[in-house]
Amino acid sequence: MENTDLSKVRLLDVGLSSKNSFYNKFLINGIDNVAQVLDDKLMQEIIDHTRKKSIRDELMGFIDMIKFQFQKKPMTCDVYLSEPSTVFETMLTDDCPVNFSRMGFAKDQPSELKYLYVLYHKFKSTHPKEDYTVADVFHFIVDGKDLDTDLRRKIQILLNSYEHSFDTNVSLDRLKADLNAAVDEKEKLEAKIASLKEKIENIEKGTQVK
Repeated sequence: MENTDLSKVRLLDVGLSSKNSFYNKFLINGIDNVAQVLDDKLMQEIIDHTRKKSIRDELMGFIDMIKFQFQKKPMTCDVYLSEPSTVFETMLTDDCPVNFSRMGFAKDQPSELKYLYVLYHKFKSTHPKEDYTVADVFHFIVDGKDLDTDLRRKIQILLNSYEHSFDTNVSLDRLKADLNAAVDEKEKLEAKIASLKEKIENIEKGTQVK
């Protein structure tokens, strides 16, 4: 891959299609090859000028997929694959804890989310127990026959990134633990800052502080 001129690799050949909500935005801005998507500055400009959140999410998911395919950078949202499969129950609502658009799935018509919802219930009908993950559902889907090529490709990329993440000891549990530790440190620091501010204010007011 190192010797490949990525400016000559067309996005239409690696997943871009009219299904993508940002398809016309790419056309208007002349973005048609992999090298442009790997240009962080260029992509940030496109993201900054995309008002609708679901479109921004889907765009960032697409960028992540391209980065994984051509730079082997694990996808940001592959950690969602460790979530319980029950998240599919609310995937079509605003209450869903997993951002499927950020994973790269098209929300607008033709709706990949609705198709995933149907396939999840097909999985559920043959897998009644509760302790399955999103990854289990995705494996079931890509192993099935009733799946269009583009959706299968997206799911397979997510699964590959997810497995690559675990190969490099990056897991959802570890990330959550790191986040909790960071939050704890932030809270301690904020409390210390508040205490110091109060003492300074008291001193400036001429109040004796012990």
